[in-house]
Amino acid sequence: MKRIFGFIIILVLFFSMVSSAEQINVEDNQKDKNDYELILNSFENTGSTFDNYNINGHVVMDNKFLSFEDMDKILEEFIIKFDIDKQSMEYTRSEQTDFRQIYVYDKNGQNKADRAISIIIDSERCQSMEQTHIIVDISTNQVYKGIVEDYVKLKNNLKKYSKNIDIYSCICGFFEGKIDEKCYNNIVDDILYSLDAQKKDEMKDVNILSTTGYSKKLSDYIKYGEEKINVNASVRYSEYDDKTFVYIGTPLITLEY
Repeated sequence: MKRIFGFIIILVLFFSMVSSAEQINVEDNQKDKNDYELILNSFENTGSTFDNYNINGHVVMDNKFLSFEDMDKILEEFIIKFDIDKQSMEYTRSEQTDFRQIYVYDKNGQNKADRAISIIIDSERCQSMEQTHIIVDISTNQVYKGIVEDYVKLKNNLKKYSKNIDIYSCICGFFEGKIDEKCYNNIVDDILYSLDAQKKDEMKDVNILSTTGYSKKLSDYIKYGEEKINVNASVRYSEYDDKTFVYIGTPLITLEY
């Protein structure tokens, strides 16, 4: 009887832990969605035409040197999650002493025209140190609100492997032609204002203005020196395209622009 009672207690504790973890995951997802709704609202307020968005995620698995079989299992989860077409994707394996890498690139996957996604999984060991890195990059010029779903899916998949996750995203719009440079500050200031963000740093050059800030309304941030940073707004004129581009990145813009 005591054994049965003990077993019941273990089951109750187990399901309580599972339920608690699921609740935390739901709450985290809702936070992420709320954050990105704020970003989307600030983008819409610029009045610019949507051009594209990019999400780049990176996770480190410490003390792991994986076989190609194990790497393929990880890859399969991303293939399913992001509807990657195995028939059209590029798949490359490379191996050297104490180093293995899988690289996958897919453009225009199943019902995902104008979307490009790359996945790199590399595993290495050096003396007593072993590490595996997973890097996923998503770019698309589809409906900009898709950034919310893609971000949540990517984050949920990456955190299965480690808590050490870095995700950077950027949404980009444009105005036709070259707008008055006096408007650059107004656009950036309006973005920061809509996010209730405090300006931290600013860089201005010919045809470009880039400003970083911190908003308590956004959940995640990075440390830049002693400062907290979680939003990066920029305006840049491209003579080649004859367009003035507007970028909103969180926590930073990592694209070359």
